[in-house]
Amino acid sequence: MLFVRIACSKGGPVSSELATHGPCFVRPYRPDKGGVDFLGLRQVNLDMMSNCLPGINNVTWYIRPFSVVSWIYWKFYQLSERTGSGKATETDLRAWKEKVETLFTWSHDTKGVTGIPGLSFLPPGSGAVPLDFSSWKRNATNTSLMAAVQYGPAAKTIDGLGFLFPAGKSFFQTVGEGIVLAEALDRTITNRDRNGLLKDLRPTKAAAKQTESMYAAWSILEPSKAEKEAFRRAFFNQATIGESNALGRRSTTIQLILDVLARSRGKLDVAAIRSELFLGHFTVKRSRLETPKLTAGWLRWFVLQLRQAQRLAMEGLLSWFEVRLADHGDRDTDAIVRQTLKAVKDSKAVFSFEKTPKIALMRLQRALPTLQDALDKAESEAQLNPLRLMEKIEDMVGNRSEELAPYCLHTLFYCAAVSLLLQDRATARRRARIFLLVADACRPSGFSQASLLRSARSGRPNEARLSSRRREKE
Repeated sequence: MLFVRIACSKGGPVSSELATHGPCFVRPYRPDKGGVDFLGLRQVNLDMMSNCLPGINNVTWYIRPFSVVSWIYWKFYQLSERTGSGKATETDLRAWKEKVETLFTWSHDTKGVTGIPGLSFLPPGSGAVPLDFSSWKRNATNTSLMAAVQYGPAAKTIDGLGFLFPAGKSFFQTVGEGIVLAEALDRTITNRDRNGLLKDLRPTKAAAKQTESMYAAWSILEPSKAEKEAFRRAFFNQATIGESNALGRRSTTIQLILDVLARSRGKLDVAAIRSELFLGHFTVKRSRLETPKLTAGWLRWFVLQLRQAQRLAMEGLLSWFEVRLADHGDRDTDAIVRQTLKAVKDSKAVFSFEKTPKIALMRLQRALPTLQDALDKAESEAQLNPLRLMEKIEDMVGNRSEELAPYCLHTLFYCAAVSLLLQDRATARRRARIFLLVADACRPSGFSQASLLRSARSGRPNEARLSSRRREKE
């Protein structure tokens, strides 16, 4: 589809090309360059995910990179003291970090091992080459192990796993289990660094064969027993289950997953674990709201799935709008509204056509009078299970289905109905303490304990509910 933009000096900033040449055809749209957060809803989901599993993200797959970043700072201070200079500079640290990371990445590339950042950059020549990011045309902001989109946040003591303590500017101090990781890795590096590439802080050059010989020292595929044990202690501590700190929240979610697996009669894939946990299958049905140390963690997970469904439904409606524009030639909102209403009428089994949104919401509320009923229905009816609804919406977006809008609207109303159950006045009377747990579970997503309780007493929806805070793949 071709779009025409008109350059206008009064209409806001425009590209130099448009300002110079006036109306022109824009470059073809590339889906891989279109981003993943079309409605600005992503960050809230990330915050809520971090509330369930703080300290890790969807790129922190391996233990060894945590050992490497811990070793970088631990060894840097050792070597700085050895030189007797008395004061290390940020320039010294940057040169050291880049040398270590370049060797680490390049050694994996020589073995064809993937899964770490920076592998797409080629050596700046043949023979011995410099080991700095500039020579490799590598950007530390995105491809360094300490980058915000890589292992950096997860390695820190602030909401991470506690290996690196910020010491000012770009300096970090290796602490806690990070010291164990660094010392364990140091033993293997010392034995393997026969060329002395990492014996001091000075910049140096290396050839591919020298780099390849370092691979066995720090392969991401073979962390040592000491590293595994240290990481496990930082990642999960059964004694902290039920606590509100980062380790406690992470350990609670992990324990929920372990309990789901323990109760399963067979193997479960990731999707099945997500579903079983949403349904509360970490314990018997009657106890999922009454397990002192686990209920708050389960509610955090439950609310996260509602938010995931809400976000995907909103983005599904955006997709529906774009398809109406691009494939069907609709040119005004009235035409799109008419087609949406028609799709709703044609899909009564999905989202029945009602006179007002209030009536549509009340219909769902009658089908889901309590949270227990909602969970029971989610087990037996796909249209009342947010995870199944998300799968359906994803398929429909790919197929450009005419039923996409009704399914998205139904999902949004479902999320509203279930979120109201968390504020149900009768539930508050029967289990007043549950509200404290729900408030704790939902606070990062825009709930406050006070507003939650006020809503429960008044019977009115909480205006700051889920919509205030990607569907993201965990």
